Amino acid sequence: MRKGGEGNDEDDKPSPSPATLRDQVSPAKAPEATANPISRLFFSWVQPLFRRASDLHKENKALELEDLLALTEADLGRRISPIFEEVWRGGTHGETEAQNGETSPSSSSPSLAKCIGKVIGTRFYVAGLLKVVNTSLQFSYPIL
Repeated sequence: MRKGGEGNDEDDKPSPSPATLRDQVSPAKAPEATANPISRLFFSWVQPLFRRASDLHKENKALELEDLLALTEADLGRRISPIFEEVWRGGTHGETEAQNGETSPSSSSPSLAKCIGKVIGTRFYVAGLLKVVNTSLQFSYPIL
């Protein structure tokens, strides 16, 4: 807490607004979106971030917001949020129980896990499957 005229100049700086942060993270700058399939498979498009983190670590510094890579359009909150809200409020985003004329008691209270599953489920499940395969291979390698 500041007393009188004491204080840090950093305390006087305004924090960036969400709009400013949103402008900094432009999907057009996303290296993942422009990476070729081989680069995406081996995550080589992330290499500049790893190099930057390694250089900063040697200087005992941490990554800052401007060091991070831009998100793809599919990962932006402005795309995911409306879909999530629709599912949370009872919309089904492609799947409807009302078409069958059935409603279940559980449909009246939303479930966070079900909403996330409907919004980003496919990508999440594919990543989970790849992780299971990776872990299985790492576990079985010494046995082979």
